Amino acid sequence: SPEFRAVVVGHVESDGHTWYVLRCSLAGVKLLEWRSQHRLVHLRDDLYTETKATLGDRYPEFFAETPFARKGGLPGTTGRLKGWFESFAKAMSQGQLPPALVAKAL
Repeated sequence: SPEFRAVVVGHVESDGHTWYVLRCSLAGVKLLEWRSQHRLVHLRDDLYTETKATLGDRYPEFFAETPFARKGGLPGTTGRLKGWFESFAKAMSQGQLPPALVAKAL
């Protein structure tokens, strides 16, 4: 089965904002790799909030040990994002996430 990976490799400062750099890949029959940059507010609004709402009571099953980053870009944000995306990728690769949420992540 395909394996999805999303690794937060760091962050950059640009135009007064912090942008978190993700290195993503999807391995199956063929390997696809890409990078993207996102602000914390966009990751929270576009992926975290929907993930939590979609999974409901099942959310802690996947993310109890890897909480999402706190608001405000406090110290430790990159580390929290790394853990959260590792958990997301694992759940996705194991077929535990609904297709609409997988599509949003890709």
